Parts: sequence; structure tokens; C-alpha cells
Amino acid sequence: MSSDPRINLLIQQLETFLIMAARPVVQRQLVAIFLLTAVAALLAHLLRKWLHPRLMTAVHRRDDQPAPSRRIRLLLAARHLYFPLLGLALVRLVTGLFHFWQITGGLITAVAIFFWIILVYRLLLALLTILLSVRSAERYRVRILLPVFSFFVLLITFNQLFDLNGILQIELLKLLGASLTLGQLLTAALWLYIFLILAWVMEEAMNKVVMPRTQVEPGMIHSVVTISRYLIISVGVLLVFSTLGVNLTSLALIGTGLSVGIGFGLQQIIANFISGIMLQFEQSLRPGDVIEVNGQLGTVEKLTIRYTLVRTADNVEIIIPNEIFLTTQLTNYTKTEVLTRVSVPVGVGYDSDPKQVRTILLETAAKHGRVRQDPSPTVFFDGFGDSSLNFDLAVWVEQPLYRRSLRSDLYFMIWEALAQQNIEIPFPQHDLNLRRGWHEFAQALPSAAEGAPRDEDSQVG
Repeated sequence: MSSDPRINLLIQQLETFLIMAARPVVQRQLVAIFLLTAVAALLAHLLRKWLHPRLMTAVHRRDDQPAPSRRIRLLLAARHLYFPLLGLALVRLVTGLFHFWQITGGLITAVAIFFWIILVYRLLLALLTILLSVRSAERYRVRILLPVFSFFVLLITFNQLFDLNGILQIELLKLLGASLTLGQLLTAALWLYIFLILAWVMEEAMNKVVMPRTQVEPGMIHSVVTISRYLIISVGVLLVFSTLGVNLTSLALIGTGLSVGIGFGLQQIIANFISGIMLQFEQSLRPGDVIEVNGQLGTVEKLTIRYTLVRTADNVEIIIPNEIFLTTQLTNYTKTEVLTRVSVPVGVGYDSDPKQVRTILLETAAKHGRVRQDPSPTVFFDGFGDSSLNFDLAVWVEQPLYRRSLRSDLYFMIWEALAQQNIEIPFPQHDLNLRRGWHEFAQALPSAAEGAPRDEDSQVG
């Protein structure tokens, strides 16, 4: 035997299990459990393949609705109940046979608990499938149903095969002067999981139930949700330390010792964390805002404590540390008002009528569906350029993210409208005057010198 009492306890538990498994009465029950489980799974598969399609066809014939009726959704959910129901029926049948033959069947009776757990699990899953969408039901299944029921199955299994109380009392390690047992670690992990799920459920309820039914700005609700989530998780962490028996005073001393290292090594992380909290409270940046990032427009999709996720018009995700928004200038197109003005510079030839050009530009802007008529579009005469008369068409839109596409559409429409009125959009032109050095120029171009004038004061336009 080992000198470590913990290993001795585990060896003793394993030897007890092997002795029990070697008994013929136990082996007969294990074989019976395996067979009835296999038969239940086979029958459930046959029912899903043979009976279920026929029931669906019969219900479809009675329902004239294009969308799936409640009866069809119930049938879709009921197919998951075949296995546990058949398992319970077979357990009852096999238990009766063992009792009739006067054979011990205690393990078979205990297996019924597992089938009941599977039945409750699949009933809840079916209920979620009926009430929620398939995607939402899958999220609840993965995050809540599957971990909870797996925990109960493992707990009951170990309790049936081993001395669970003795195993949970095994001391694993020491932390800050406190002896930690396996039971304490499992309890702490369970409390942490519960508070993480509470934070997630709170966030789901706020976003899907409270937000659609209130007039509060989504950014404010997002801030409340984020802060509440971190508060719930913080309470869970404190409860975990309390469960482990860790002295919080010792944690404070360790935190004080690490503060210097954090100040130097994790300065940027702490700065981003504090910046994220300030952004949440100040509401200077909110999910859904249209901002300018590196010269391109993007929509704020997610605002966390450490970083902000921005999706550009090219569907590119940009992760920006929160500190940047507090230390640099931020262009927010939707902070207090979604209405923004877009300028479209246009140049026409000097032989054009400025009043006619203004009329054409205003009529063109009025034809675009995204241009607001209140405030109405405006045309500014910017001045006399080197080659053109410069105008600026200013229009108002409610979708800042589409400023570039709107400007492109207006340019296409303006080109067509000006072409119909024979109004020229000029390009830069320059006159070159050659007063001296003409002979040198003619010698450099002998092919052009024959037709060129000989006067030094001649001009080439």
C-alpha cells in the first residue's frame, strides 16, 4: 500500500468496485441493462424511421396552413421521447421478470433513474423547441440542459458505484493556508457555473424581452447589461473564494503586492478596462453607432470592457482597444442625430448657365430615394476655378453608412442629366507660351520643325 492515504482510499474504492463487478448476480444485471438499452435504442430508431413519417404525412393532409402547425411541431419534438419511454417500459418488464424468477434486480431498478433523467431532459428540450427558435433552443441546450443533466448522471453513477462521500473528502492541495478537498473544488466550480449562467440569462432577457418593450436607448440598455453581467460574475467569484475557505484578507495583501507589477506590465490592459467602463457610463459610443475608423465608415457591433468591435461597409471586423476612443478624436455620425449631410462637388464649363446647372442638380437629387427632402437639398456656387465653374450639391441622408454609395449614385445621375442638356464637364487645360529657345526646340523635334513658324515670338497653344 502507498504511504499517501488519498491514494489508499482510491485503491480501496476501486478494489471494492471490482469485487462487486465480479459477482455473477451483478454481471447478470449488467448484461440485462446493456440488452434493454440496446433494444430501446433500436425500437426508438425504427419508430422514428417508420411511424413518425406516417404521422407527419397524416397531419400534413389535415393542415392547410403553409406554416407548420402546433401539432406538427409537437410531433417533431415527440420523436425525441421514444428512447426514454421505451427504456422505462423495458426496465419495468425486465424487473418483473427478475422478480418472477426470484433473481436480484436492484441495479436494473436503479437504471430507471437514468431513463427518467433522459425523459425530463428531452421534455425540456422539446418544450424549448416549441417555444423558441431552433437556434435559441440549441443555445439553451448546450449551455444549461446538457451540463446540468450530465452532472446529475455522473453524480448518481458515482454514488451507486463508489463511496462518494469518502472520495469528496480527499484533500487535493493547499491554497493560502486553506486545505482544499475535491468536494470543495466541485462545489466552487458549480457556484461559478451558476453565476455565469445567471449573467447569460439576464443578458438574454434584457436584450430579447426588455429592450423591445421599452423606449430606452439600446446603448443605455447595453451598458446596464454589461455592468450587471460583470457584477454578477464578481459576486460569483467572491462566493467561490468563500466556498474554498480562502481568506479574503490574504487576497488583498497579494493584490497589493501585484499592483506594482500590474501598473507596469499590464498598463495598457488596465487603461483599456477603465476606458471601457467610462464609455459604458458616458454613452459617447454605443452599439449601432456609425463612426469613422481609419478613413472608412463602420458600425459599432459590440462594446466590451476591453475592446470595441466595428464592422465596416466591406464586412470587415476591426477590433479597437477602448483607450483609443478616449485619447484620440472620434467621428460619430449617429451620436445624437442620424441625419447627416453629404457633399457632391461638381464642375461645369464656363459657357454653362449657373442657374440652369443649379436647377439640374436639385432635380437630380430629388430623384434619389435616400435623399431627404426636409431639409431640402442645397446647391452652393463655390467659385470660379481654373477650368470650370465649381458647384457643391449638399444633400441630407439618414443612413451615414451609405454615404459613399449615395455619392456614386448621384454622380452617375448628374453625368446623365448634364449630358442631356449638352453641358460640358471640363478637364484641366493649360496654354504653353514659347518666347525664347524656339530654335533649340525645333532642333530637338526635326520632324516638326518644317511646319513650325520661324519667329522667336511665335506662340504654340
